[in-house]
Amino acid sequence: LEQYEHMLASYQARVEELCDWLGEPGGIHLALLQSWEGQISVYREYGALSQVIQDIGFGEPPGLPDFDGQSISLSPEKLPELEADFIFDTFEPNFGGRPQDPGKRFERALPGWCDRLFACRNRQYVRLERSKVMGESFDAYHYVLDQLTTHIAGRDYVLLD
Repeated sequence: LEQYEHMLASYQARVEELCDWLGEPGGIHLALLQSWEGQISVYREYGALSQVIQDIGFGEPPGLPDFDGQSISLSPEKLPELEADFIFDTFEPNFGGRPQDPGKRFERALPGWCDRLFACRNRQYVRLERSKVMGESFDAYHYVLDQLTTHIAGRDYVLLD
């Protein structure tokens, strides 16, 4: 219990630090999207990735459909309605996946998709290793914090609005 409390306090301190660096994280809208077999999946629950995003207090895209559960599948034509400042997607190297694969799946589902989405046009489409962000461990939480620090707080970015 003592070790758990120490790890939790360390995680919470990093969340607070990142929130301070970001200023108003609620004004930064993130979407967790994937393209599979011609469909677009929108995720609310995605292991450590969604937990850390929630703990920091990032905003959701205004066009995000209301749904219960882990995810919802939509037609590719709905993709432009899911505008966000940053889009996070994953690939799985344990099954031969490469960082280029997620973008290729989107291109097959909706040709020209990157030109249609603010986050992609502005180089704010981020691909992460699925096995590292899906876990529910402090290692996974810290990995996600590292990625959010690097891809958002540690760079110049533009916001949709």
